[in-house]
Amino acid sequence: MLSNPISTGQGDYNRTTSGVPRKETRRKFHPRTDNYAREPRPPEEWVPITAPALISTETFAKAQEQLKQHQAQARRAYQPTS
Repeated sequence: MLSNPISTGQGDYNRTTSGVPRKETRRKFHPRTDNYAREPRPPEEWVPITAPALISTETFAKAQEQLKQHQAQARRAYQPTS
């Protein structure tokens, strides 16, 4: 769940920073071309921004609640084959 969604008109800038490049993994047929990594910054360094809201805060809260219900039902319905 997003803590500060831009769709409701609020967001944060400067949430990540460049990190140490990741090492090559088991990609033999498609070698990794991105030689960089993003690391999260502490919340004290985030810069709050505002934008015109696309949806209301109440609508976003209802959508997040519905998403939680769907995720819980999907986990119950999933039966892995053995």
